[in-house]
Parts: sequence; C-alpha cells; structure tokens
Amino acid sequence: MGNEAEAEKVRLRLIKVLADYNHLQANMAEMENMFLTHVILPSLQLRDTVRRREFLEEEYKQIKERIRDDYYSSSAEMEEDVRRVLKNSDLESGRKSLEEAEEELFHKGPTSSLEAVDRDFDPDEREKDRIIRKFKRMVIPRIHSDTSDTPFEEFQTVYSAYKNKDYLMMKAFIIQYRGKLAPKPGEDADAFAKRAAKQLREYREVLEKVEQRMAKLKTNMTALELEKQDKVILQIKNQHREIQRAIYEEAEKILRLQKMLGDLVKTPYLIH
Repeated sequence: MGNEAEAEKVRLRLIKVLADYNHLQANMAEMENMFLTHVILPSLQLRDTVRRREFLEEEYKQIKERIRDDYYSSSAEMEEDVRRVLKNSDLESGRKSLEEAEEELFHKGPTSSLEAVDRDFDPDEREKDRIIRKFKRMVIPRIHSDTSDTPFEEFQTVYSAYKNKDYLMMKAFIIQYRGKLAPKPGEDADAFAKRAAKQLREYREVLEKVEQRMAKLKTNMTALELEKQDKVILQIKNQHREIQRAIYEEAEKILRLQKMLGDLVKTPYLIH
C-alpha cells in the first residue's frame, strides 16, 4: 500500500475517533451546563442568602445591645440605624460574578476531576501560528452555520478547540477537512511521494495522541459516570431541590429578621 493510501486509511480512522470524541464532549458539556444551572448558580444564591441572613442577625443583635446600653439619643436615630441595616443587607447578595460561578464549576462540576489535556501536544510558536492559519482557512468555513450543515456537537468541539487554543484538536480537524491526499498541479511523482510520506507520519502522530486523549477520558470515573446520564441527571435534580429548600428556609429567616427590625422602630418607648 502506497503512502497516500495509508495516509487516507489513517485519516479515516482519525475521523471516526473525532466523531466519538465529539459525542463524548457533547455529553460532558450537557452535564456541565445542567450542573451550572441547577447546582452552581443556586448554590451561589444560597451562599448570598446565608450571608445576608447572618448580616441581619448580627446587626439586629448590635442594635438591641445599643438600646440596652442607652446608645441612641432618640427614636429617630435608632430608626436611621435600622434603615441603614436594611439597606446594607441588600448589598450582601449578588456579589458572585459569572466568572466566579464558572470557577466553581471548574472545581466542582461533573468533569472537574478530568486532568488537563492541553499539555499532550505543545508545538513551538511557529507551528502554532501555522496551525491557526490553516485552521481558519480549512476548517472554520466548513463548520460555520452560515456555510455548512455540520452537526452542532461537532461545531461545539471545533469551536472549543479554537477558543481554548487546543492545537492537537485543531490539527486533527485540519487533517479531517483537508481531504484525501492528491498530487498538486505540476507536482512530480517523487515530490508527491515525499510529501505523502511526511503527511503519513504527521497523521499517525496526531491519531495516536487523539486516541490517547480519548483513552484518558474514557478511563476516568467521572467520564464513565457521564455515560449513565439518567443517574447523573437525577443526582443533579436532587441537589437542586435540596438547595432550593435551603434558600427558601433562609429567605423565611430573613423576612422574620426584617420584621423584628421593623418592630424595633415601632417601639420607641425602649429608648430612654
């Protein structure tokens, strides 16, 4: 079998591995998004709510102590202090940004135990520039929604590779969309044979590294659990219910504290 035929065989094998990789990545992304929406963001809301409740409890305690110690010179002064507490309690919520939520997801999400894979292929700067140029020219136009009917899960993986500067996956997609090797116009047989031999070595190297990455993902327990999506989804939903219940309980405590603070204003006779 000639080098060009062997290169095509390796390329077709790589396309099959990439399809499996796309599917796995799509499942992982679905679980991550669900975990972000149903667990991470509500958890941050719960954290903010707890902080707000603790702030109100501490301030209520301090105002009661001030009343006991004749700290206020008038009811109006105490009322102003209560208004300050109620106003500042609103500042105790909403301090977590989306970036911080994503950081939580990175550490606690369903795929958080997956090892980083960006070190499995680290070309020099010149090669990085070459890969990016080829990727933009050969791959992006072929998967863009305006110019192709590429499945969404493949689009996600391709876009993720570009966004994260994942040079291994970028190179793999370049090989996929390059097509079958063929002589260039004016290229003689010897030149084509040398180019085919070089491409074959490159294809084999990329295929080997992509298969190694797939093996790492599939042997990781978290990735295996993601294949049991019904179980994972049920766990996420159960966590969501528990968090929402806790948020509701904290919100009720906040309402009671707000009423207690309001009652202080309605009892000016406590001021001596």
